[in-house]
Amino acid sequence: MGDLEGKVAVITGGGTGIGLETAKLFAQQGADLVLAGRTANSLSHACDAIEHMMSDPPSTYFACDVSSYVGVGKLLGYVNQNFGRIDILVNNAGVMGPRKPLSAFDEKEWDEVMNYNVRSMYLMMGNSIKLMPKGSSIVNVASNLGMIGVPEMGPYSASKGAVIALTRQQAIELAPHIRVNCVSPSLIDTPMTQNYDPKLKKAIVDEHPIPRIGKPQEVAEAILYLASDRASWITGHNLVVDGGLTSQ
Repeated sequence: MGDLEGKVAVITGGGTGIGLETAKLFAQQGADLVLAGRTANSLSHACDAIEHMMSDPPSTYFACDVSSYVGVGKLLGYVNQNFGRIDILVNNAGVMGPRKPLSAFDEKEWDEVMNYNVRSMYLMMGNSIKLMPKGSSIVNVASNLGMIGVPEMGPYSASKGAVIALTRQQAIELAPHIRVNCVSPSLIDTPMTQNYDPKLKKAIVDEHPIPRIGKPQEVAEAILYLASDRASWITGHNLVVDGGLTSQ
């Protein structure tokens, strides 16, 4: 029997990268899955991959924009109609935006990053709690760049710092009935980072005490722990998965 047997889990950004690996791991642990994201094609392929791996419990998907009030409303309506509750919410959807100095960003670029990385968290948490029974869990995906300063990542760093702060605030507001935690990965081998310049990627890797790129499966394991009852006395925590980078 898995750690998540019989639990309903909603994972945003569930079609690729960390979201997909989390979905696979949750399925192995017995969760009923609803994957959400903007691209129906990637979500469909994710569900096919999970069902190829294991046919039960089934996984479903709902394509929507989780930075939109209307989109979130439709997603939660679907979940309520088909499952009636949410036991685990993983807010993984996000964008990185371009790398350049803050002065070079225009308002549209800033808003895109903040909307999808922060507004989506506000909308998903603020509206999902109506479907979350006592003992439920929320795990938000932040970043170690929300904890440290690096050049040319202004909107992304600001948005992920906001995710960490909102996680702590919601942990207090929703206690003791719903636990709220986050994970903060460093550079992870996902579609979001595969287009990095090789020299930049190597320079980033060399800064880590464990000098390699992280695996999405490693972040998924951290998310599973925080989501499961094994972490039943943990809330408001930011679990850093970054090869020791922020410990220096």
